[in-house]
Amino acid sequence: MTSLIVGAGPVGLALALALHRQGIAFRQVDKAPAPSIHSKALGVQARTLEALAPFGVDAAILRAAQRPEGVVLHLGRTAVPVPLSHAVHGRHPSMSLLPQAETERLLAEALAATGAPLPERGVEVVAADAATGRVTLRHADGREETSDYDHLLGCDGAHSTLRKSAGIGFSGAAYEEQCVLADGRATGLSSANLHVHPGQGSALIFFPLPGGRWRAVAMLPPDSPAPAEGDLRHFQAPGVAFSDPVWWSAFRISHRIADRFRQGRVTLMGDAAHIHSPAGGQGMNLGIQDACSLALALPGGERALEAWAAERRRVAAMVVARTDAMTRVVLGHSPGIRTMRAVALRVMPRIPSVRRRLERGLAGLDYPAITAPV
Repeated sequence: MTSLIVGAGPVGLALALALHRQGIAFRQVDKAPAPSIHSKALGVQARTLEALAPFGVDAAILRAAQRPEGVVLHLGRTAVPVPLSHAVHGRHPSMSLLPQAETERLLAEALAATGAPLPERGVEVVAADAATGRVTLRHADGREETSDYDHLLGCDGAHSTLRKSAGIGFSGAAYEEQCVLADGRATGLSSANLHVHPGQGSALIFFPLPGGRWRAVAMLPPDSPAPAEGDLRHFQAPGVAFSDPVWWSAFRISHRIADRFRQGRVTLMGDAAHIHSPAGGQGMNLGIQDACSLALALPGGERALEAWAAERRRVAAMVVARTDAMTRVVLGHSPGIRTMRAVALRVMPRIPSVRRRLERGLAGLDYPAITAPV
């Protein structure tokens, strides 16, 4: 049994590690010539660290990551602290902060240490047959090759070539709101916490990063003009000065889920299978968990793979719905939503049972543990 992993981001690298541990032969390709040095994902959940523990990557991530003590909600002149206990999992902190590029680097180092095949970069899928597993690959020099595989494993992102080749729909829609992010320097913020500044139909969030930098993410109202390249005005908050960006990016977010996670020999995971609002830092985590659980399912044959696909789609649908609701509450600008948001943000953090439930969600403990399907 030979599998082709398409994509060498964090999901594809986690899958390669997990397949190697299971003794499953694979080949891995990625059309990008090199790993990206920029990334939108930051948070690493306790459930994800649990999934990566068999490969020793959990310890490496924790050594490199920032561990926030809590979240501070800045509501006008009132600052509402929401502490994280980091005790809901038992072995791992609820949420750690590490840029995705660093997470990828640690996964790649772990894979190289195993002696497993490394990703072949600059290699693009130009044709794939979901029924037969036949794939045509194009190398950077233009050379093409055609091979057959038992499994085509799509870790190739939101514009997945494998998903399109299998004719799998990607249901959902884009949000009207725009997002802008930048990594830079900030003063006036405690680096022990995330800082959230809700607005009227907008939001501004500051995440502390290792090395003393900050990531600022602004969600803008639908009627906002397109932000100009490098414009930092959206990252200004009372008492906060943001400057010296090393990266700036504007983008739109969507909520979509694949109609099926499997079709013939094609299996989808990560952004190829589901994308959603960044609310709660779920995306990369859910994808890594998809990958680690798929590796356990593959030896079980068709029945186990169908069980895996049904379970992971159920989890993804739950996350898409939940993050969509959170996004609409945060960005909603109707009087009713603004009133509900103001009350909820002031009252809910003061209720211990609510705080614990929210932290469990942040830690990914609403997701099933990574086990082989039965």
